[in-house]
Amino acid sequence: MPISLTGCLKQYFITNTLSGDCGDNLIVKRITNLESVPKNTKSLMLVLGSSGLGKDRLNILGQQLPRVLKRKDPYTAAFLNDNAKKCFEESIKDIKRIHIENKHLMGPKVSSDLIVEALVSDAAKIQKNVVINELDLTEYTKVYVLGHGSAGVGVIKSGDQYFNVEDIVNLLEKNGILSTIKDIRFVSCQSADKRAPVSMSDKDIQEANCDKGMLHRAIFGKENSLIDLISN
Repeated sequence: MPISLTGCLKQYFITNTLSGDCGDNLIVKRITNLESVPKNTKSLMLVLGSSGLGKDRLNILGQQLPRVLKRKDPYTAAFLNDNAKKCFEESIKDIKRIHIENKHLMGPKVSSDLIVEALVSDAAKIQKNVVINELDLTEYTKVYVLGHGSAGVGVIKSGDQYFNVEDIVNLLEKNGILSTIKDIRFVSCQSADKRAPVSMSDKDIQEANCDKGMLHRAIFGKENSLIDLISN
């Protein structure tokens, strides 16, 4: 599932209002020094696309927001080649130039839009972007495959490119991920859904993924999610 920035912030307001400078309430405590961030098991974000990544920049940076909010070490963003990395880094230059002082994030009337803008900019500044072959994959325990998907469709879109199941598996194998990292997760929209859920309720999500009866299969054929197809 994609990151919900609004939902993430609402949850944070409920549980994690932090004390800021001068006794005021600082809504978010921002990361300015990675050395102060507690080190946990390392996870990797894999970006499949090689061009047109500017349109995906908020999706990529958005994966970091829960970690920025919790002051956790950001995920490393891995690209398949140097051109893809440069394409992404060029697209976020304007985001990195955004400067919002902590004093503007204090008080009960601060807007969610301003908070998101500050956090996305912080994520852009601290996220480590690398080419996959520069990494020692044995240092990582988990990889998140990014992209855009759709229910019942065995394809991920990343940047300007589309990747089917065979493409994805081949890329994971070619780059040594399948043989090194056992925990591989897909965060593209509805990549685990056989059919698009009516809503995000537990009942509708379960309904979207259950196997239908013989008559339904006879009419519509066997339905598989991206995860089903990759698992097979």
